[in-house]
This record gives sequence, C-alpha cells and structure tokens, in this order.
Amino acid sequence: MRSTARRLPGQHRPVDAHRPPQRAAPGRGRDPARARRPSPVPVEDALLAVEVLSPSSTFRDLYVKAKVHAHAGVRTYRVVDPLRERMTLTEYTLGPTGEYEVLTHTEDLFVTERPWKVSVDLPALTARRAGLLARDEG
Repeated sequence: MRSTARRLPGQHRPVDAHRPPQRAAPGRGRDPARARRPSPVPVEDALLAVEVLSPSSTFRDLYVKAKVHAHAGVRTYRVVDPLRERMTLTEYTLGPTGEYEVLTHTEDLFVTERPWKVSVDLPALTARRAGLLARDEG
C-alpha cells in the first residue's frame, strides 16, 4: 500500500491526509512528558473543529486539516482568520459530497446555536488586536 503522507514546506514530519491529527493537550501543573502525548479523543467524535489561522498554518488549516476533518465526518468546521485587516470567521458544513461547503462568512458578530449557543464579536476582537499592536509599537 502506498503512503499518502507528504511534507508541507517547513514541516519536519509528513502530514497524512487520511489519518486524523493527534492533538497534544498541555495544561498547567501537568507533567511535561505527559503533556506531549496525543489526546485520547479521536477526531471522529468531534462535533466541531475550529482553527485559527497563522502565517505558518494557513495552507494546513484550510486544506489539509479540512480534508481530514471532513473525512472523519466532523459536521461543522470554523476558521478564524486574524491575518486580515478585519478578522473574519468562516463556518463550513459537511455537504452531501463529503466536502465542506461555506455556510457563513462574516467580519461582524457571529451567532450560532450549532452545536451549542455561542457568539463571537469579530469587530471587538479586531479592535482589541489593533489596540494591542499599537501598544506594542509605542
């Protein structure tokens, strides 16, 4: 059987698009060796996946991880993009073809009740980020 693993630029370990990612969940007061172990929660059991883009993870989050989550059957995938002038949130839902389709894209207040009630005030987050950046520059 041929491996589907491939390396992304700047990555030390290959990414396998057919294998769910394993998450490390470090916490305060925990043994550092234990914190490096992957989470025992399989991606197939997730109700929702959320990614926050960074310059080094944009391709991986928008393409590689999205395919992994879709293949695992995660019905809702949200991507927060703080790299734009105004932060955005895009909500994807698993379509009938097994690929994600855009359900919502906004830079305003995001409110949903799926899979639980939550609101994200993107203008407030954008303003807070601008204030932090201005303080750091000053």
